[in-house]
Amino acid sequence: MTSVTNFRYTASPIIIILGATAVGKTKLSVYLSKRFNGEIINADSMQIYEGLDIATAKPTIEERDNVPHHLFSYVNPLDRSHTVVDYRNDALPIVESVLSRSHLPFIVGGTNYYIESLLFHLNPPEPVTESSSNEQFSSLASDLSDENLSKLTSVQLHELLAKIDKPTSIRKHPNEERKIRRAIEFYRESGGIPLSEALKKQHAESGFSYRGTFRFQRCCLLWLTCQKEELENRINNRVKSMLDRGLIDELSKFHDEYNQTCKESEQSYDYTRGVFQAIGFKEFHDYLLLSEDERKSEHGEKVFANAIERLKLSTRQYSKYQEKWLRMRLLQRVEEHSPDVYELDTTNLSSWTENVEQRAEAIIDAFLKNETIPFDALPKKQIDEPVYEQNTCSTCDRVFHLKSQWNDHLKSKQHKRMVRSTDRATFRRKLDNALPSYEQNTCSTCDRVFHLKSQWNDHLKSKQHKRMVRSTDRATFRRKLDNALPSLMNTLNILEKKKMSENEEESDEFDIDKEI
Repeated sequence: MTSVTNFRYTASPIIIILGATAVGKTKLSVYLSKRFNGEIINADSMQIYEGLDIATAKPTIEERDNVPHHLFSYVNPLDRSHTVVDYRNDALPIVESVLSRSHLPFIVGGTNYYIESLLFHLNPPEPVTESSSNEQFSSLASDLSDENLSKLTSVQLHELLAKIDKPTSIRKHPNEERKIRRAIEFYRESGGIPLSEALKKQHAESGFSYRGTFRFQRCCLLWLTCQKEELENRINNRVKSMLDRGLIDELSKFHDEYNQTCKESEQSYDYTRGVFQAIGFKEFHDYLLLSEDERKSEHGEKVFANAIERLKLSTRQYSKYQEKWLRMRLLQRVEEHSPDVYELDTTNLSSWTENVEQRAEAIIDAFLKNETIPFDALPKKQIDEPVYEQNTCSTCDRVFHLKSQWNDHLKSKQHKRMVRSTDRATFRRKLDNALPSYEQNTCSTCDRVFHLKSQWNDHLKSKQHKRMVRSTDRATFRRKLDNALPSLMNTLNILEKKKMSENEEESDEFDIDKEI
């Protein structure tokens, strides 16, 4: 296999097509590949897995249109250990192979960190196992096993990461389970070297503060964009199309196979690793657990409808995340070697040929000829490196790992509204405790009446009341005793008379015997 560390192209061009879900990356990449004798290399983290063609939106045979496609459906879907490092090591030799045939590589996908792993040398570092005298690593060896890690929640994993790599834990939100788990695995596989130290060492060696040297000197980035409202309509239409093509049957079949595998291996569902991160699994999980009869019931129909809405929402949220990531990584956190990015607006489908295909052709044609590109690249605006700082808002019950996010949250209307609501609730409790509580109570023992609850409670605890209770108890005992004495004396008299009568009868019998 080609060495990843020394893998570098100085003259060979590559094209990268990226963008959010449903913007038309597949359509454009196939068109350009046919136009420029290219081959497509997949950079979608879900489409690398076998099967699940509908759920992961893989291009169909018709859509591929005889253009060579690489790195599709080559990983076992039950393999949870495949990482971005594995992808990078698989992709770079293919890029070299495509170039060796004098073809143009088109790297296409929506998994941005996959693309970044190809573009830059330092993202991510590879764990190098070394003999370690780290006492902490030795003591935690058993806790770092896959079996133990699989039992921990995202928050518990974050707490574990804080013990072994505090700097990295500060940079990760407790909900980012996949990233947290990967940092822990790096620590384990490297023999106790924290990920933060490995990155710091690489940055020092490369002389770059962020991502290191650029792997490809000749790289053209095409970013497909779409206005929000139009993109949401496309996402909704895509979901409908996926359902019409048999998404439920595909998920159900895979779910049954996976469920059987889980029973045999005693594993649990993990939607943070492997193909199970694909949008659709989590959303339809509850529905897939229903029996055929339950799915046809009114409850089943509600679960199904809810799953569809969640699928649309998750897709929209992921699309928003993709755009935010691209803007931050490629246009804001830039260095001297950062490549230019050219925008292609795909909003108006009726103008697709003019606004997208012809524009992309002109950009690539000029790029390949080393001529001035006839369109301006997107402006880059350097921003300061984010300051990571772990903060928790107890009022809103939220955690923040960026100082800027924390400051924005404190200024937000939602936070202020929650603070006011909490303050009002606290004030009411204090007011309730401060205001007197009226309640009519009568102490028959002390023959007193109270109209304040606080006074009544104080009276019940007072010495005077307790003394009266004891005095009353003694008087009551005496009365009961006095009432019982006459009856007792009467009973004693009756017994005495009875005894005297028995003695007289015995005396008479004795006298008769004596006379006889």
